[in-house]
Amino acid sequence: MKNRMLFFVIASSILIILAFIAISGGFTSIGSIGNPSASDILGGNPDADIIRFDDLIYSQRDELYGRSIEDIEKGEKVGEIKKQTTTSWWFWDLYATKLSEGTPVFFEDGETSETPSILIVELEGEELIYSALIEG
Repeated sequence: MKNRMLFFVIASSILIILAFIAISGGFTSIGSIGNPSASDILGGNPDADIIRFDDLIYSQRDELYGRSIEDIEKGEKVGEIKKQTTTSWWFWDLYATKLSEGTPVFFEDGETSETPSILIVELEGEELIYSALIEG
């Protein structure tokens, strides 16, 4: 009876750990090449200023290669920051590391893609630009 109970506890523990890894996206990053995750970014730079939107990570930029920031205008509102967090576990859409909850987030004006390459944030009367971190 003790052996069955011990087996049940060990098997249950293993299943819980595997489920936890799967939910956090741990299996998708093992040996694969893809877009960086919040864990990838925060692991290398815990002070990074990032947002997650539509399963992509966006990083705050002071300059864009090949484009002038002054030429970028905000368009349709995407939503608002849902939570400010520095933990990479369960870093969901519209979670941010530096922006406060309720901060409005916008598409770039004229953006036609469902997953934009640029997000604009309105913070204390100033517009901040966040660009998608895309592998490739």
